[in-house]
Amino acid sequence: MTVKDKESLQTIETNLLIVDILMAYDVILGRPALNTIKDMVAPYLLFIQFELDDKARGKSYGDQKMTKQCSYVTLKSLERKGEPPYG
Repeated sequence: MTVKDKESLQTIETNLLIVDILMAYDVILGRPALNTIKDMVAPYLLFIQFELDDKARGKSYGDQKMTKQCSYVTLKSLERKGEPPYG
């Protein structure tokens, strides 16, 4: 897996579970991967900071509008299946 900033990147080996479902997220990383990239996550700010190969700090920001749209689509798809939206 490779995480990158505008200029630099970090590549790590990690196990991934790939599933074919509609979801509001591109990827969900587990604790082992997050610990390896030495992350700092601020969910409220849609922000993650991580260590790059050159020991600099990479930053990635989410898009609030896209996040709301993805959440809406996910909840609507669960509603059509008759599943409760949470749990």
